[in-house]
Amino acid sequence: MLIQKACRQDYKWIYQLYCASFPLAERKPFSRICRNCRNGRMEMWVIKENTAFLGFFVCAVYEEMVLIDYFAVIPSKRGKGVGGDALKLLSEVYPDYSIFLEIEPENEKAQNALQRVRRKNFYLRCGFQETGIKW
Repeated sequence: MLIQKACRQDYKWIYQLYCASFPLAERKPFSRICRNCRNGRMEMWVIKENTAFLGFFVCAVYEEMVLIDYFAVIPSKRGKGVGGDALKLLSEVYPDYSIFLEIEPENEKAQNALQRVRRKNFYLRCGFQETGIKW
């Protein structure tokens, strides 16, 4: 498995997974993400196995910090170690950077309560730490 900077040919796959993985209310216009990548404000990475598309990252990089703005793995590869391996590869791309992300707070009344717990536990297993910052 590898991650590499996304090129135009990857955008179709990224866009499809982006729309399938994130609710409309959480999505920025994809054209803005692409423009920010062209302008150097963001970076888009694809996760691949040989030539097969497995997922993507959209990151904002500033000084020694990397915000993972979006991260998704294709449904057939979820729960099979692809996400954790991809995060390790991303940390190798940015070895001297602090990598962080946002997740929804746990809320047992939320429609996706179990998903929120699973997502948080996944990131904790991957070495992320809670900041205590809540919105």
